[in-house]
Amino acid sequence: MRLLSTRSLTYVLAPVAVVLSAAACASASAAGGDDGGTPYIVRPTQEPDAYMEALIHGEIAVQGGCFVLLGGEKPSLVSWPYGTERSTEADDAVVVPPGVTVRAGDTVEAGGGEWPRNRHEEYNDRCDLEGVGELVQLNPGLRVVADS
Repeated sequence: MRLLSTRSLTYVLAPVAVVLSAAACASASAAGGDDGGTPYIVRPTQEPDAYMEALIHGEIAVQGGCFVLLGGEKPSLVSWPYGTERSTEADDAVVVPPGVTVRAGDTVEAGGGEWPRNRHEEYNDRCDLEGVGELVQLNPGLRVVADS
Protein backbone atom coordinates (compact mmCIF):
# COMPACT_ATOMS: atom_id res chain seq x y z
CA MET A 1 0.00 0.00 0.00
CA ARG A 2 1.36 3.42 -0.95
CA LEU A 3 0.81 6.34 1.40
CA LEU A 4 0.36 9.92 0.19
CA SER A 5 3.20 12.26 0.88
CA THR A 6 2.57 15.52 2.75
CA ARG A 7 2.88 17.43 -0.53
CA SER A 8 0.35 15.16 -2.28
CA LEU A 9 -2.03 15.46 0.64
CA THR A 10 -1.84 19.26 0.44
CA TYR A 11 -2.79 19.19 -3.26
CA VAL A 12 -5.70 16.86 -2.54
CA LEU A 13 -7.08 18.65 0.53
CA ALA A 14 -6.58 22.31 -0.44
CA PRO A 15 -9.29 22.33 -3.16
CA VAL A 16 -11.67 20.52 -0.80
CA ALA A 17 -11.11 23.16 1.89
CA VAL A 18 -11.76 25.97 -0.61
CA VAL A 19 -15.01 24.36 -1.77
CA LEU A 20 -16.19 23.76 1.80
CA SER A 21 -15.32 27.34 2.82
CA ALA A 22 -17.16 28.77 -0.17
CA ALA A 23 -20.21 26.62 0.58
CA ALA A 24 -20.25 27.77 4.22
CA CYS A 25 -20.04 31.44 3.24
CA ALA A 26 -22.69 31.01 0.57
CA SER A 27 -25.24 29.44 2.89
CA ALA A 28 -24.51 31.83 5.73
CA SER A 29 -24.99 34.86 3.53
CA ALA A 30 -28.32 33.80 2.08
CA ALA A 31 -30.91 36.52 2.34
CA GLY A 32 -33.71 35.77 4.75
CA GLY A 33 -37.26 36.94 5.07
CA ASP A 34 -38.49 39.52 7.49
CA ASP A 35 -41.63 40.23 9.47
CA GLY A 36 -43.72 41.15 6.42
CA GLY A 37 -43.48 44.90 6.99
CA THR A 38 -42.29 47.61 4.65
CA PRO A 39 -39.53 48.29 3.87
CA TYR A 40 -38.49 44.68 3.41
CA ILE A 41 -35.51 43.65 5.58
CA VAL A 42 -32.95 41.52 3.73
CA ARG A 43 -30.79 39.61 6.26
CA PRO A 44 -29.06 36.24 6.69
CA THR A 45 -31.13 33.31 7.92
CA GLN A 46 -28.27 32.09 10.13
CA GLU A 47 -25.21 33.61 11.75
CA PRO A 48 -22.29 33.52 9.28
CA ASP A 49 -19.08 31.66 10.12
CA ALA A 50 -16.99 34.31 8.34
CA TYR A 51 -17.37 37.91 7.21
CA MET A 52 -16.16 39.98 4.29
CA GLU A 53 -13.99 42.85 5.53
CA ALA A 54 -14.22 45.68 2.99
CA LEU A 55 -15.02 49.10 4.50
CA ILE A 56 -18.59 50.01 3.56
CA HIS A 57 -19.67 53.66 3.92
CA GLY A 58 -22.83 55.38 2.73
CA GLU A 59 -26.26 56.75 3.49
CA ILE A 60 -29.17 54.42 4.20
CA ALA A 61 -32.31 55.13 2.17
CA VAL A 62 -35.54 53.37 1.25
CA GLN A 63 -36.08 52.74 -2.45
CA GLY A 64 -38.57 50.44 -4.10
CA GLY A 65 -39.76 49.01 -0.78
CA CYS A 66 -36.29 47.99 0.44
CA PHE A 67 -33.33 49.51 2.27
CA VAL A 68 -30.51 50.65 -0.01
CA LEU A 69 -27.08 52.17 0.56
CA LEU A 70 -26.29 55.37 -1.34
CA GLY A 71 -22.79 56.55 -2.12
CA GLY A 72 -21.70 54.38 -5.01
CA GLU A 73 -22.35 54.63 -8.72
CA LYS A 74 -25.77 53.04 -8.10
CA PRO A 75 -27.68 52.40 -4.88
CA SER A 76 -26.89 48.96 -3.39
CA LEU A 77 -29.52 46.70 -1.84
CA VAL A 78 -28.69 46.34 1.89
CA SER A 79 -28.39 42.94 3.55
CA TRP A 80 -28.37 43.69 7.29
CA PRO A 81 -26.37 41.68 9.85
CA TYR A 82 -27.87 38.50 11.29
CA GLY A 83 -30.26 39.32 14.14
CA THR A 84 -31.37 42.70 12.76
CA GLU A 85 -34.98 43.53 13.66
CA ARG A 86 -37.44 46.21 12.63
CA SER A 87 -37.40 49.18 14.99
CA THR A 88 -40.52 49.86 17.03
CA GLU A 89 -39.76 53.61 16.74
CA ALA A 90 -40.22 53.97 12.97
CA ASP A 91 -41.00 51.80 9.93
CA ASP A 92 -37.91 53.08 8.09
CA ALA A 93 -35.55 52.04 10.90
CA VAL A 94 -33.92 48.80 12.05
CA VAL A 95 -32.10 47.72 15.20
CA VAL A 96 -28.77 46.05 14.42
CA PRO A 97 -27.12 43.89 17.10
CA PRO A 98 -26.03 44.82 19.71
CA GLY A 99 -28.78 47.46 19.75
CA VAL A 100 -27.74 50.14 17.23
CA THR A 101 -30.76 51.87 15.67
CA VAL A 102 -30.28 52.82 12.01
CA ARG A 103 -32.80 55.05 10.25
CA ALA A 104 -33.24 56.04 6.62
CA GLY A 105 -31.08 59.13 6.18
CA ASP A 106 -28.32 57.92 8.56
CA THR A 107 -24.80 57.55 7.24
CA VAL A 108 -23.21 54.27 8.31
CA GLU A 109 -19.80 52.62 8.31
CA ALA A 110 -19.29 48.88 8.57
CA GLY A 111 -17.21 45.98 7.45
CA GLY A 112 -18.81 43.97 4.72
CA GLY A 113 -18.74 43.34 1.02
CA GLU A 114 -20.77 43.10 -2.16
CA TRP A 115 -22.51 40.17 -3.83
CA PRO A 116 -24.10 40.07 -7.27
CA ARG A 117 -27.70 41.08 -6.70
CA ASN A 118 -29.04 38.11 -8.67
CA ARG A 119 -27.41 35.75 -6.14
CA HIS A 120 -30.63 35.69 -4.11
CA GLU A 121 -34.14 35.72 -5.50
CA GLU A 122 -36.15 35.96 -2.26
CA TYR A 123 -36.46 39.74 -2.31
CA ASN A 124 -37.36 40.14 -5.98
CA ASP A 125 -41.08 39.91 -5.16
CA ARG A 126 -40.78 42.51 -2.39
CA CYS A 127 -38.40 45.11 -3.86
CA ASP A 128 -38.57 47.21 -6.99
CA LEU A 129 -34.89 47.04 -7.87
CA GLU A 130 -34.95 49.26 -10.97
CA GLY A 131 -31.68 51.20 -10.96
CA VAL A 132 -30.25 49.30 -7.97
CA GLY A 133 -26.76 47.79 -8.30
CA GLU A 134 -25.24 45.03 -6.16
CA LEU A 135 -26.32 43.58 -2.82
CA VAL A 136 -24.11 44.94 -0.02
CA GLN A 137 -23.70 42.82 3.12
CA LEU A 138 -23.18 44.87 6.30
CA ASN A 139 -21.40 43.17 9.21
CA PRO A 140 -22.16 43.39 12.93
CA GLY A 141 -20.33 46.29 14.54
CA LEU A 142 -21.92 48.76 12.13
CA ARG A 143 -21.60 52.40 13.26
CA VAL A 144 -23.87 55.35 12.57
CA VAL A 145 -21.46 58.17 11.72
CA ALA A 146 -24.07 60.83 10.91
CA ASP A 147 -27.70 60.89 12.06
CA SER A 148 -30.56 61.80 9.75
